Amino acid sequence: MNCCRTIITFCGPFVGYLLLILALACSAVSASCFAESAHPKEATTTQSSTERLAGGKDLRTSAVMTPLDVCWQQAANRIALKPCLETLLKQQQLAYETAKLSAIKAMSELETISGDQHLSKQLQLTIEAGEQYARQLCRWQTATMRGATGQGDHLLSCQIIQLTQQTHHLTEML
Repeated sequence: MNCCRTIITFCGPFVGYLLLILALACSAVSASCFAESAHPKEATTTQSSTERLAGGKDLRTSAVMTPLDVCWQQAANRIALKPCLETLLKQQQLAYETAKLSAIKAMSELETISGDQHLSKQLQLTIEAGEQYARQLCRWQTATMRGATGQGDHLLSCQIIQLTQQTHHLTEML
């Protein structure tokens, strides 16, 4: 048990905790090690090691919200969920189309400057492949669900997520 305190004291709290997490992942240190505190003053707190590492926030519950999560917070019932998702989808489609047009324009300008006439064609193929991948991924995910389980809502959420990622990729290159 003192091994944890020694590692943390010797390496410092941040590096010590990282080493302990690595050791725990390799099953070299027991989970009881994390119950120990880095400093004697902290010994009376009940804060978990995960919370200490995250600055007081529990990393297990600080996940990114999906479009379904956002709409469930706004919707009074399941009937109100679909219009919310459709609104988010329209907003994201507009952002994606704007990013796509900007990327195509930027690629045309780069072609003019560089003299390489294959850049726009390559971008177009990349965009088409990304759109095809997103369609197939969302279809596959919803195909694994049974009817009356929110399949349509999940499809809309998946489409929003995929469009958001594609928009990010396109704007990242500008």
